[in-house]
Amino acid sequence: KMTLTSDGKLGVGVTDPDSGLEVLNTSRQLKLSYDADSFYAITVADNSHTTIDTGESGNLFFDPGGDIILQPDGGDVKVGQAVATQPADLFLFSANNNGQVGVQWDADGNTNGLLLGGQDGAGVDFKFHGDTAGNYVQWDQSGDELVLGSNSKLSFHDAAGAGGAENISASSNGHLEINSGTTLDMTAPTVDINASTAVTIDGP
Repeated sequence: KMTLTSDGKLGVGVTDPDSGLEVLNTSRQLKLSYDADSFYAITVADNSHTTIDTGESGNLFFDPGGDIILQPDGGDVKVGQAVATQPADLFLFSANNNGQVGVQWDADGNTNGLLLGGQDGAGVDFKFHGDTAGNYVQWDQSGDELVLGSNSKLSFHDAAGAGGAENISASSNGHLEINSGTTLDMTAPTVDINASTAVTIDGP
């Protein structure tokens, strides 16, 4: 049953359409077809749950002149998972598909999360900025190395956190510091120490 109102609103399955086109049905409401197998469809279910699906292995492209904005009203933006399940896989590809950056989680509570960059043998850079301008940690894929920017330093400490009694740090001036409360164990058959000036060992 179709209804066309005097103000130009068309209703399919409804006698009082409140928009330019309103389709009322308890199953798929809209289907646009190229042929018998190729189609795009929209289904609105109870509680306004909405599904957009395509036939065969069809892709879904968004090609706006402006931005693509996802703005949930108090909810989350979820990619690669079904409703009410734990996160599965999320992959974001570069425009030319040469690299990939993604976040991958397992399905039992995010216990095996993985931050993925690039592919094996073809990586990408990761850069993490600090609170102080110019300080950062970067994984440089071209050099296969971890870079500490500006006056940053690499520090390993105990559960007491920064400033704790046990601390090993590599400072920006090239010093490796092993602070109080820490024991240095060397178990290698041979230990080579090459110093241009001196090697200083301070005892108690």
